[in-house]
Amino acid sequence: MKKLNSLFLATTLVIVGVLGVTGVAKAAPGAASSSPPSVHITEPWGLDEVAFDVFVRVDVVSRVGINRVDVFVDGERVGTDTTAPYTIIWDSTTSPNRFAWITATATDSNGQVGRTASATGVVVGNP
Repeated sequence: MKKLNSLFLATTLVIVGVLGVTGVAKAAPGAASSSPPSVHITEPWGLDEVAFDVFVRVDVVSRVGINRVDVFVDGERVGTDTTAPYTIIWDSTTSPNRFAWITATATDSNGQVGRTASATGVVVGNP
C-alpha cells in the first residue's frame, strides 16, 4: 500500500474534459513505465466539417513525462507541441477539399511512442 500511495502522490493527472482542454500525467523523475502513452484526439470530432485554422486537441496520459506530441493529417506532420494542454493549429487551406484523416503520436521521456488507436476523419471544406 505504501508503494501505491507513493505512486499516487508522484503522479499528477490533469484532464479538463468539459472545456476540451487536455493534459498529461507526470511521474516523479526516474520513474519507469512499461507501456507507451495513451493518445486520443479530443477535437475536432469525427466527421466534423473544418475550414481555415483548425484546433486539434490531443489528450495524452502517461506514467512518465511527455517530450512531444505530433499531429498528422493524411500521414503528413502538421504540427508539434511540447507543453500540455497539447493543441496544434492546422491550416486546413493547405489540404484539398475532401475527407482527411487526423492522427497523433506522443513520445514520452523514456522514448516510448504512443499512437492514436484510430484516425479521426474530418471533411475539409474551404471556400
